[in-house]
Amino acid sequence: MLHFAPGLPLLGATTLKGTSAGPLTVGGGVTGTVRLEDYGVTTNDTGDNSTAIANALAALPAAGGAVLCPAGTIRYASSIDLGLTKSLVGVGRGVTVMHYTGSAHAVNIGVPGQTGAPQLCANFLEDLSIVGDGLTLAGSIGVRIIKCLNPSVRRIRIKTLETAMRLDASDLWVADGQVAEIDTNEVKFGLLITGNTSKQVNQMTFTMCYFGGSATSPANAYGIKIDNQLHGGNTFVNVHAEGFQGAGSKGFWVAGSGDPGNIFVGCGSEACTQNFLLDSGAVRNTVLAFQEDNVVDNGIANQVIGMSGRRDSQRYSPYSPSFTPDLSEGTIKHIDTMTGAMTVNNPINMQRGQHLYLYFQQDATGGRVITWGTKYRVGANWVPVTTGGKRNSIEFVYDDLYDLWIQVGGATGMAA
Repeated sequence: MLHFAPGLPLLGATTLKGTSAGPLTVGGGVTGTVRLEDYGVTTNDTGDNSTAIANALAALPAAGGAVLCPAGTIRYASSIDLGLTKSLVGVGRGVTVMHYTGSAHAVNIGVPGQTGAPQLCANFLEDLSIVGDGLTLAGSIGVRIIKCLNPSVRRIRIKTLETAMRLDASDLWVADGQVAEIDTNEVKFGLLITGNTSKQVNQMTFTMCYFGGSATSPANAYGIKIDNQLHGGNTFVNVHAEGFQGAGSKGFWVAGSGDPGNIFVGCGSEACTQNFLLDSGAVRNTVLAFQEDNVVDNGIANQVIGMSGRRDSQRYSPYSPSFTPDLSEGTIKHIDTMTGAMTVNNPINMQRGQHLYLYFQQDATGGRVITWGTKYRVGANWVPVTTGGKRNSIEFVYDDLYDLWIQVGGATGMAA
């Protein structure tokens, strides 16, 4: 899990200030505030407080302001729409809990129907938890940010929804904002950056965030996904994904297209089916000092910097009747003495153009046969010698166009 450094200042952090002589004001220039408890809200997770929340937002000045939420669990069914000028501020994650019982988005920032140029946000969402009624509730989203500039979301906990956060650039950009100190639990999708082919999510900064998955391990889940559009120039610093373990699931997934150029610094992923995938359309991304060695780069002109070198080291593997080469753990595989037949399965965590070197040794009895997975193409001239004690090696290169491993070298019948 992430461990945040104590006392680390956040640029533009919001502070609540007040005295007995005057009303609360919210740092960042917003002075209009109302207290949610003044509008009849209940804080014991009962009823539907949608009307109370809407009335509090409607009471803010036309230029905007903040609704201050009390401690407790506030249950509501209708989405909270903050638009461009209205803010929602709690007293802390796990202290102010917004329990959303609907199946759309719990909180919306931006203007879904905006046309023309995207507008500047003068609002923020801070210091509270958002809880849904289950990650199997299709379409449920904790925080949606759409068609706006400079959104700000900080210190938010999100759980039991299908998607924790969705940044949606459909028809208009989302850009130049900050997302910091987000943590999620029991979600299928952590962060989705999406849109259409003409507009992008650009120049967003994500810092000190933890995207946790679900103990139920749903298939095709992910912690962070930048989808197949042109989203670029986004920076991720100390962002972590954990627990996306279902079939086809990923911690980080940059699907990409075009020339995005996203930057990942000091990020990490663990307990995920695949920790980090730069897909074939991912271009000019930079991954610096990733926690794990299994960043799979199938894209173009990406930079993966600061790995430990395990990829090119020789790895010893005990004999097993079934062996799956994991390229994230090294490309040179020395199989300990074969005491029986072996099936070499198709590799995992491979990259475009990567080589795989396999080295086998027969035991004293000999006669140990190798069977290859469906994606290997072994030349007819490579015939391993199965006499007791003999050694054989083979080299493949990965052809990602056809998803095949083509033999390019090897030797047979070497002495023990």
